[in-house]
Amino acid sequence: CFDGGCAFTGWINSTYDIANAGSYVLRFGVTNFSDTGYQSGMAFSGITVGGVAVSPGATRTGGAISIANVQTGKFTAAAGTSLTSGIIDSDGSITIDAGGPITTNDLVAGDFVDMTSDGNIGFANALAGTEFDFDAGGSVTGGNITAGATIEGEVGGTVSLGNLVAGFAPGGFVDDDNFSVGIVAAGSTSVGNVQAAQAIGFGTFGNLATGNLSAGNLVMTLVDGDITTGSIATTGAGGQVY
Repeated sequence: CFDGGCAFTGWINSTYDIANAGSYVLRFGVTNFSDTGYQSGMAFSGITVGGVAVSPGATRTGGAISIANVQTGKFTAAAGTSLTSGIIDSDGSITIDAGGPITTNDLVAGDFVDMTSDGNIGFANALAGTEFDFDAGGSVTGGNITAGATIEGEVGGTVSLGNLVAGFAPGGFVDDDNFSVGIVAAGSTSVGNVQAAQAIGFGTFGNLATGNLSAGNLVMTLVDGDITTGSIATTGAGGQVY
């Protein structure tokens, strides 16, 4: 509560006995009633079912998920094995998690895109209003990526992507280490041209091949194999190449 006239109810404990076994959804909501002078707010914590704590986020299904094109306000899916989809167009965020490979068409999100796979990740082109994050036990293959804030990834295999643009959205932010683009891979990494409002960073135990690199303050590559790039430029004062 950040204004005069506000008040707290304090924590309210509640329990509910579910009569029949099944799948249920627990929802919370808050709204103003009559008085619109101050905004209402709510916090919830310590949720348990049958004495077991409930963790936030989606739970993986027992098998695969296959869906066609999706247009939604927010998209979340978690598959026990593979996940395959058509175009996912979300006004909000896109969160995809799978125990096996993830294969999608174009990804468009007004907010962030977050993909996690124990296997490979493959997608067409991607557009994220804020962050585009990926974490794969295998390899990642994709087209062009544009993100308002950051493009980040950790990959157990190789990376092959198109052109990357990050950090140029109005009010866009970057993470604490100021990398607009930061990708680390165990295998070789290949990307197209990269444009970043702040730093660009690549780390790989294999080879690195890129198009032209343009960063605000830093271009850094930590590579165990060969490095092949196009032109390299830093647009900010005191820019560095390492």
